[in-house]
Amino acid sequence: MNQSRHRIEYGPTALDDLKSLPSKIRKQALRKIDRLEAGLHGDIKRLHQADVAYRLRMGDYRILFDVEDEVIMIRRIGHRKAFMAKVAERGKLDSDLRRAWRQLLELREQSETISDYLDVLEARVKDAGKRRVSHEEVKKRYR
Repeated sequence: MNQSRHRIEYGPTALDDLKSLPSKIRKQALRKIDRLEAGLHGDIKRLHQADVAYRLRMGDYRILFDVEDEVIMIRRIGHRKAFMAKVAERGKLDSDLRRAWRQLLELREQSETISDYLDVLEARVKDAGKRRVSHEEVKKRYR
């Protein structure tokens, strides 16, 4: 990938992730991240349609990071199963959002129906006892 020298920075979430890792895994992750300073080498994949730009594989662990100019911003560090659980959770969230959207559309339709019905009732009350006009009379007025 890239041969340039990078500066490494950590986001708050990555620091929390790092703190929660077992000591042995934390040290291994830090060694892998050290190597990123010299360039994007190792088992790295650019991510598409995701919140982070790159993933570095480290056995069963993943290091997720963005690259902006010469800065590598470490975003997440964790076990791959934890990340896959998040992906599954997002899938459920997407499903929940689609269901909520359909419910919202139904409610909007019901609201429009109720509003139209209220307009009819209001016109009935307003027109009660007043003279009605035939369609033929209306056509004569507006020709």
